[in-house]
Amino acid sequence: MSHNVSTYTGISTKGQYVKLIWLLTVSILMLGVSVVWFYKEYNPEWKQHQRAVIKKKISKAEESFEFWSNPEWGDPKKAKELEGKIKSLKGSKLKIKQILLKGEGLWSNQENGHR
Repeated sequence: MSHNVSTYTGISTKGQYVKLIWLLTVSILMLGVSVVWFYKEYNPEWKQHQRAVIKKKISKAEESFEFWSNPEWGDPKKAKELEGKIKSLKGSKLKIKQILLKGEGLWSNQENGHR
């Protein structure tokens, strides 16, 4: 007495595979959307921008440090100051910075003030 699964459920085997394929497709799409959402949530554009700005400031400070730390013509006081600046830039944490604009910038007028 062998009975097929389709006898009990009323669904053919082919129909079961089609449903399984749709389930897998929707699951993979949901996983992809979740991965993109997670990436955007924990790596927003402002953090990327601040990392780039800080990296640029560090490279400029290191160039100045190399110049001022030269024993022939350098200034040890300025070199020490630049060394502290480089350490503080490397240890700086990323944070949201609010820019206040001067003038009458009203959202109701759909305008911003001047910087």
